[in-house]
Amino acid sequence: MFINHGKHIEQEIDGLRCRIVEKGANAERAEFLKKLLEYNNLEVRIAEEPRKETVEGEEATPITFSIGVTDITFNPVVALYERDLRTPDGKIVSPAFWNQQAPATGEHSWYWRYDREK
Repeated sequence: MFINHGKHIEQEIDGLRCRIVEKGANAERAEFLKKLLEYNNLEVRIAEEPRKETVEGEEATPITFSIGVTDITFNPVVALYERDLRTPDGKIVSPAFWNQQAPATGEHSWYWRYDREK
């Protein structure tokens, strides 16, 4: 569910080379990221990850997805911390919003810069 560790993972999805944004996402998470990334003009590809074979009597592993974008230069960590991504209502996508932990912020100032004139 969290941002990849800054690693640049590429994988072929639907015959296209993609930058992987997240692996191991459930269906709801995949749909959330797809809508968000498509709104930000990125072409999104989603692939179901292979399931681990189960032995009789074991519980089946859940279905998970890999989410990728066709822009192989895209880095979600950089996009989040540089505040490049927006929600459809114009709010900034924060790391907490990306991780579905908090609503998007309307703050448009740089949160990591300090005011040098004070």
